[in-house]
Amino acid sequence: MLIAMSTIDWLVLIWLTVLGGCIGSFLNVVVYRLPRGDGLQGRSHCPKCKHQIRAYHNIPVFGWLMLCGACHDCGKRISSRYPLVEAATGMIFAALFFAVFKVDQKTGDPLAETGPWALYFCTAILCSGLICEVLIRSDRQKVPRGVRWMLTLSGLAWGLMVIIM
Repeated sequence: MLIAMSTIDWLVLIWLTVLGGCIGSFLNVVVYRLPRGDGLQGRSHCPKCKHQIRAYHNIPVFGWLMLCGACHDCGKRISSRYPLVEAATGMIFAALFFAVFKVDQKTGDPLAETGPWALYFCTAILCSGLICEVLIRSDRQKVPRGVRWMLTLSGLAWGLMVIIM
């Protein structure tokens, strides 16, 4: 069943999906660097040869596809986990749009409603933190304290938002 959506709904949905892909790219950086004690500053680089990734190769999902899953400089394989996390995060952000705004049942403009947006972003932050936690644990690494604090605070904020709404 297709859901009838306005043009603004489609634009918001596309924007949130792209935002989710970008957040997923950042989550990959967090998952790779923080457990190893590296900071988040600095440009992304190949894990094998340490060459910086060019800006046009750093586009979520598409950059990996352009490179055919290999480093431009050394030719070594880049894990398919990177685009999968980016795509999954983008899809989660899109699904949250439908869950929070109930597009098929709503009557108002999604850009005019501030309460659902607060709930949307609290949920998106909570989901992002959970993705980090799961990926770090799947690598058998210790979850950094900052990730745990983000999860705790976003979980509390999410709980308050659910009670208020």
